[in-house]
Amino acid sequence: MHIEMLRKLRFHLEQHPWSFPATDDELELKLLDHLFTDAQAAMAMVMTAKRESADDIAKRYGKSVKEVVDILETMAKKGLIYKEKNGYCLVGYAPGLYEFQLKTLNEDLAGLFDAIGAKSAPKFYGNKTAFSRTTAVESALPKDVEIAPFERASEIIKTSEAIALADCICRTKKRLLKKPCSRPRDEICIILNGWADFYVENDLARKVTVDEALKTIGRGEDAGLVRQVSNFRNTPIFMCQCCPCCCGIMKSFAILDLPTALVKSNYTPVIDREICTDCGQCTKNCPTVALSLKESHLVWDLKRCIGCGLCTLECPVGAITLKRKPPAEITVPPVDLDELLTIVAHETGRTYWYK
Repeated sequence: MHIEMLRKLRFHLEQHPWSFPATDDELELKLLDHLFTDAQAAMAMVMTAKRESADDIAKRYGKSVKEVVDILETMAKKGLIYKEKNGYCLVGYAPGLYEFQLKTLNEDLAGLFDAIGAKSAPKFYGNKTAFSRTTAVESALPKDVEIAPFERASEIIKTSEAIALADCICRTKKRLLKKPCSRPRDEICIILNGWADFYVENDLARKVTVDEALKTIGRGEDAGLVRQVSNFRNTPIFMCQCCPCCCGIMKSFAILDLPTALVKSNYTPVIDREICTDCGQCTKNCPTVALSLKESHLVWDLKRCIGCGLCTLECPVGAITLKRKPPAEITVPPVDLDELLTIVAHETGRTYWYK
């Protein structure tokens, strides 16, 4: 594909609220050239971030519906677009295009994704409204307050219409780059609802029961992984279990100091100083280095805390509990994906499809 075609494709994909990165050395063009054929690039440039029927896309593209469906189906199988109930749409770089390459990821592709992610993290994760939110360790949630369904991982699982387990794309990428992580990689990410069906149809994940998914949540907590759920209430699409060394979101928060990279939970740790022995065990499990030992004394940095509750699992004397934040600090996610994308589109000025 010639360079101008690649730039036009990148420009079109940049209009997605979750965007597509533009790096100084245009590494992203090499990625697009690797993923798209000329025909697929041309098709993508008549599509939008909103699901449409093949008939509607064919009218703009100027070809028969059969020709268009053939191209769209191939693109969906390659993870270049998203398909749900005979509707097709473009996806952002991440979440979307990156995660959908789980089956085809090799060392070269992993290197490209890693380099682009490192160069463009502020563009991905610097939005005021994040695309994911932290859900706290459920056993640590306070018993004396009402917990909203979107705050409970188990409730999210139980109310999902479809559930699938997929390998972690980030830890798979790092393994291919000879920088493996010791935390679980196989079937640790939980894919939900429409995305679950898409993943299963494209052999990216295995459909599972509620019980299997709940056990996977336990595996994640035991391994010190942070749950990041898509940041909307109705029919969420993913529940990633993330580590700070591999996950782009967690790395951006911890290393690049991007507090907007994720939405913190509505809970915050409370340390009982009368019980705390300053052993420092909790610091080993803190993904954002909010807890640290200074002069043999436990120090907690509220600004870095995401309220994941992993520290509560490590304290040998039960000195750490979670409490609900004050009403003014409580965040409620958008209703659904369309509302989230509309909000982000207006925040970023990418209102091309979201006037």
